[in-house]
Amino acid sequence: VLKYNPNDFEAQFQIAQALMDEQKWEEASAELERLSRSHPKNVEVLNLLGWALLNSGQVDNAFQVWRRSLGIDPKNFATKDTLIRAHLSLGKKLRESGLFTPALVHFKQLARYLGNDSPEAHMEIAITYDMKGDIRSAAAEYNMVVQLDPKNKIARKALTELKMKR
Repeated sequence: VLKYNPNDFEAQFQIAQALMDEQKWEEASAELERLSRSHPKNVEVLNLLGWALLNSGQVDNAFQVWRRSLGIDPKNFATKDTLIRAHLSLGKKLRESGLFTPALVHFKQLARYLGNDSPEAHMEIAITYDMKGDIRSAAAEYNMVVQLDPKNKIARKALTELKMKR
């Protein structure tokens, strides 16, 4: 198809998706960059480009692309979902690596996208503070989780354990 019509959007997009499926992040990024230049307002291209950049280690560029996508269509569910999943995933990876402060940055962004009344986001923040050894901040976040979700047994148990550490 591209031989006869080199500007065929659908064919180029399918190639980019195939590269993503094969985990060829750099090649997928390049293909999606070309597509985004010719279709700068296509949020589907931008969302996929963000994932390609993230998987190729270009974290800041990925979030920059997703914010650009959100600027084009602030109500786009796919972009918001992508940002939520990316912040959650990166936050957990950073926390598991012992990089608590950068993890907190991602979890606080997660709270921003989910809304400050999200028990899930506050739970991730609480766990991170707990692992970091910041008992006071962890307790405040666990209390927020319990306030937002009174039936949350994990947060209640964590609060009890924190009281024993004091």
